[in-house]
Amino acid sequence: MRKIRLLVLTVACLVAATPMNANAQVKEEAEDFVKDILWSLFGPNWNVFLQGGFTTTDRFLLQAVGGGQQALTSNTGWNLGVGGGVDYILRQGFRFYYTYSNNSLHFRTNNGNGSSNLDVDPDAEVHANALGIELIRYLLPARTKLTPYGTLGLVGTWWGLDESPLVIGAGGSSQFHWGANLSFGLQARYWEKFGARLESSAISSGNPFTGKRSFRTTNGVVIDEPTSVGRIDWRLVGVYYFRKRSELFRNNPRR
Repeated sequence: MRKIRLLVLTVACLVAATPMNANAQVKEEAEDFVKDILWSLFGPNWNVFLQGGFTTTDRFLLQAVGGGQQALTSNTGWNLGVGGGVDYILRQGFRFYYTYSNNSLHFRTNNGNGSSNLDVDPDAEVHANALGIELIRYLLPARTKLTPYGTLGLVGTWWGLDESPLVIGAGGSSQFHWGANLSFGLQARYWEKFGARLESSAISSGNPFTGKRSFRTTNGVVIDEPTSVGRIDWRLVGVYYFRKRSELFRNNPRR
């Protein structure tokens, strides 16, 4: 509970740092921590964004059923999210966000012989509510029309389950786990205050089917229960910038 409160407090503090100083400048590299980074948090260097796309997950567990092996995996689901960020120097910034994803669960035969005799759709869904914060690094200055970028951050995920007779939330209706996030993408900024991003985000989180209060299956004996599970989000992001591109060029004429 203390970790959850700390994450929420961090996000709240970042939201409170709203744009105020229209004369703030963004430099190529930070020379003074207070002046170049902290002061930028109170300038018009912020952005807000909406995102959506597709989500895939790794295998949640492997179990023995009727003389064979059966893996619990998911289909390709969907995700939606909202967030904000700030570019405090020309090639670097940070962002925070909330995302929701939903995937339908299914059992798939894992005997290694191409068989599908143990394939079952249990009519159950797993969904994840996530809060995250990331450092973002651009290959070119963030003001340029087109630049690749990468991110690295921390994410907290609340896993939820829509149950069925084969998949149940025996230990509780939700599971919370910490994890890490790594993203790569391409940002396009051809307009003054609007931009778009296409990105792939790899999230590693604790497995909600592992632990004393975990979700459970009822149709087999578990033989492999990973402590963590990976999730890949493919996202299309729409961004609104509080500062125009032309203002960045005017404030940094030699860059």
